[in-house]
Amino acid sequence: MKKEPKLLVNCVFQNGSQIRKESLNYSLMDLEEEAPVDLAVPLMGYAAPVVVFLTLVLNAVVVVVLTRRRLRSPTNVILVSIAVCDTFTALFSLPGYMYTYTYEGYRNYPSMEWCYVLIYVCRFIPQVLHTVSVWMTAVLAFQRYVGVTEMMCRAWISRYKGVALSIVVLTILSFISHCFQLVVVPRPLILVCEGCDVIVSNTCYLHTDNDIYVTRIDTLLRLILAQLMPCFLLLGFNICIIRSTYKSHRYMQRLVAGHKPSEYIDTSKTIRISFMLLLVTCCTWIFEMFVNLNLVLDYTQNLVSPDTLSGLVLICNFTTLLSFPLNFFIYFTFNCNFRSVLLSCVKTRLKREIAPRKVTAGCDGVTYTYDISLLHLQKKKSVSDT
Repeated sequence: MKKEPKLLVNCVFQNGSQIRKESLNYSLMDLEEEAPVDLAVPLMGYAAPVVVFLTLVLNAVVVVVLTRRRLRSPTNVILVSIAVCDTFTALFSLPGYMYTYTYEGYRNYPSMEWCYVLIYVCRFIPQVLHTVSVWMTAVLAFQRYVGVTEMMCRAWISRYKGVALSIVVLTILSFISHCFQLVVVPRPLILVCEGCDVIVSNTCYLHTDNDIYVTRIDTLLRLILAQLMPCFLLLGFNICIIRSTYKSHRYMQRLVAGHKPSEYIDTSKTIRISFMLLLVTCCTWIFEMFVNLNLVLDYTQNLVSPDTLSGLVLICNFTTLLSFPLNFFIYFTFNCNFRSVLLSCVKTRLKREIAPRKVTAGCDGVTYTYDISLLHLQKKKSVSDT
């Protein structure tokens, strides 16, 4: 399908027709220039909806299992908050991906309504939620470190009130770190081709008095508050957890030599949980370092070409989207309690009682109706045998 020509602002001639110049400081939303289309259409247009659906299903399972009475704990509250933030990050980003690449919205300028949706719903909200998720991962690493080392602040970070307060504070800080994006607001714009009667475009432009400076301040704030600080904290806490886990492993080896099986089991469980949480935080750190690299390149604006940078940002967004359902497989592999509760829920559903059959018995003109099932008969038989 041949792509239709777009109107170009601040261009004197297009196909021999003069275009009206606008004496405004604006940045026109051109979705085609944000990412290479030949790569964005298969990744974000077709693969991303599948990943979002998988994220929704697996993270819903994580939330259902970790909120069971048997598994309720402050640590699992943090894991649930991370799953919820990742899920809503993917869900809020999905309309923009489908509009732009699945339904080929990049071929034309977006309407004013879609400008609001793309800017606030599909970009601003997912960035705020993803920042909360990254910071909560750092809180998870800190909680595990103080839990293993039994520091004095364990009483604060290991309580539900402390975890809830952390979630609220981090949400506020995440909103502040991205608030400069709200300065650049979409304004309606009508592009008219002077001298021709066909080409008219109703779209929007991003207006601000100092567009370049606001963009650089926003990128710098995101780089420092939303990316570098939690990543450095994750790295530091992970190193401390590795050292503590190594000491626990050496202690476990001495317990095996001393024949203390009860203490050995407790230490082995602690090491397994520490390794699981360490794997979660390390995977997050690896993916976020790729985001940091893109933000650094975006802030410098001189190291790579714009086309290369847009391609890196596209790949970064897709790999971040792929990381959202990854935690489910980590929990299922390394957490015995998570796996047992999940399997028990599945088995309970599979072993649900067969639908009762109504049996009617009549005697002396009186009719009686009973609800009976195969499992009911099996229970009766077992009782009679005993």
